[in-house]
Amino acid sequence: FATEANLVVLKERRIRGYADGRGFDVEMLPAELDVSGGRSERPILSEAMRRIESREVEGIIVATLDRLSRMSLSDALRTIERIEAVGGQVIAVAENLDATTPEGRMVRNIHLSIGQAGRERSAEHLANAKRRAVEHGIWMTPVIPRGYAKGHDRRLIPGEDAKVVKRAFQLRAGGAPWSRVAAELGSGVSGAAKTIANRVYLGHVRLLIGGEEVVN
Repeated sequence: FATEANLVVLKERRIRGYADGRGFDVEMLPAELDVSGGRSERPILSEAMRRIESREVEGIIVATLDRLSRMSLSDALRTIERIEAVGGQVIAVAENLDATTPEGRMVRNIHLSIGQAGRERSAEHLANAKRRAVEHGIWMTPVIPRGYAKGHDRRLIPGEDAKVVKRAFQLRAGGAPWSRVAAELGSGVSGAAKTIANRVYLGHVRLLIGGEEVVN
C-alpha cells in the first residue's frame, strides 16, 4: 500500500524526471503542512508567487494539476493568471498541457473544473455522513462533554464524573448560587454557567455542518 510519504517521493521523482529531460533546474518546495489547500493565501505558495513575480524563478512545476491548488476554479485561475502575467509558467507533469495555446488553456480549465467537482462531491458525501451520524446519536466532535464518555458505538454514555455534573444541576435547580455550583464542578462561575446551559445534558446531539446546525 502507498503511504503519504511514498506518494510524496513518487511525485518528486516525476517532477525531477520531467525537469531533467528538459534541462530545467528545480528546487523542491517543502510540503504545506496544517494549511488548507483550498486557501488562496498559503505561506509557501505565497513565497513562490513572490519569487516568480520578482523573476527569481520562472514558474512552478507540479506532479498533477490538482497539487497546485484545491481552491475554487476562479481562485485557481487567478493564481495561474498571476504567474502567466509576468511571463511565468505553470507545468503539470501528468496532464502535460501546453497552456500557451487556446486549446491547451481550455483543456487545463476542464481539468480544474473536474477537480473542483470532485472536491464538491467529496464534501457533500462527508456532510451527508455527518448528518447520518447525528441522526443516529453519534458524538462526532473530539471534545467529550464533562460527565460523559464515548461508548463503543460512539454514542455518549455516563462517565466517571457524571454524578458530579448531576449534583451541580441539582444544586442549581434548588436555587444554589453560581459560586456553589462552580465549586461543585471545580470550575469558574462562567464555566459552570456554560455547563448548565449545554443542551447535551437534555440529550441533544448537535453539529454544525456546512453552516447548518443539525440536531438530534
